[in-house]
Amino acid sequence: MTRFALIRALPVAWVAILLVLMATTATGDPVWPHRFALAALAGWLIAFACEREMLREVLTRHRLLIASATLVVFAMLASGLALQLKFPRQPWLAQPPQAALLLAIAPLAALLADRARMRLAAVFLAALAVANFFALPLEAVAGIQWSGFAHELIPREMGPLRFQASGLAAAAPLFGGLMLGAFYLAAGALGEERLFGERAFTARNWLALALPWTLAVACVQSRSVLAGALAACLIGLFAFAHLRGTRLRVVAVLVAVLVAVAGVALFWFLFSHNKSGPGLRWAYLMLYLRHSFDPEWLWSGRGYTATVDASMQVPGMQMISHSHNDFVQTFFTWGLPAAAAYAVFWFALGRLAVRFWRQRRYWPVLAIVAVGPSLLTDLGLHHVEKTAFIALFAAMAIAFDASRRGTGAKDGSREMAAIVAARSVPPNAS
Repeated sequence: MTRFALIRALPVAWVAILLVLMATTATGDPVWPHRFALAALAGWLIAFACEREMLREVLTRHRLLIASATLVVFAMLASGLALQLKFPRQPWLAQPPQAALLLAIAPLAALLADRARMRLAAVFLAALAVANFFALPLEAVAGIQWSGFAHELIPREMGPLRFQASGLAAAAPLFGGLMLGAFYLAAGALGEERLFGERAFTARNWLALALPWTLAVACVQSRSVLAGALAACLIGLFAFAHLRGTRLRVVAVLVAVLVAVAGVALFWFLFSHNKSGPGLRWAYLMLYLRHSFDPEWLWSGRGYTATVDASMQVPGMQMISHSHNDFVQTFFTWGLPAAAAYAVFWFALGRLAVRFWRQRRYWPVLAIVAVGPSLLTDLGLHHVEKTAFIALFAAMAIAFDASRRGTGAKDGSREMAAIVAARSVPPNAS
């Protein structure tokens, strides 16, 4: 292999390795604690060597998103160091291993702007979605586990469903991250961005894919995961139908939301006997939020630990180990600077998703709709699986945004821009 061929192979190898690490690393896994930090460093070096112009474009065009993600990591690190100095004998971790995934967003986006590498990522995500599609019902009905993680299925019966399935995730509460989001990222890359030159997505195509996926996701028996998948399925159906007129679009979205809420309400009722109810979760959410504003902990947070703080308990109620909200838990754990930077990060990411929606590229919004409920009712940055989705989603959105503009992207950027431009023509135009 020549030196030139080796240099060209490095970005492909790095993207492949990072994707595998994302999909095979479980929250709390003690093996290779610095794997993502090393991967992020290698990604920056490779992107600087092989895609310098695109990396500069990413950092310039999306500086708010990249800067806020970096500030989140620095705030986490500062919190851990401050607590280590103040309480040296406490079991705080200076830096959670998954935080480095946020630092990998910029180099990953720069490398994924290449069409061939994006194809690799899309096929990998599609394979994850297909594997989960078959694994979920097998686990829920027959108790057959596909995941290589060491965990036991939780018995939870509802009709033919006998277990709370988790698919390829380490546990059911962690499914609402990369494993859930893989379907929407793959559908967007292959169906909407048309990496392999397929015809444009239609409402019929979307329904044929999203509805079976939503039924499989129901096997997880998670209310937030089902709510997100059902809402994304319905909103996507209306979006791909290309409804005309603002009023009609608003009505369509309202109908989708009402149907989703009704479905989740039924699901909630069926599982009210063996899951924590809204009153219990709201009480703990308020408890964690109230303690986050304590002056002593406002700027540093109370620290990232693997153990539950026994003092955080609502009197007379069942003990819950966390706030069940990504933003509140980030505020409680790492303090106000981390929470503020994280809010800015999501503002920038949401603004980018809205830009896609206006271009009739719906997958970023659908991905946020699908995964968002599990972040609002569970944890995000505290889980490797959720952080992996956030980082990969941001990188893919940035990469496709660069390809849409045709600026700096290699190998197919003009073709991708032409595809999107063609899709902006009304369906009945001739």
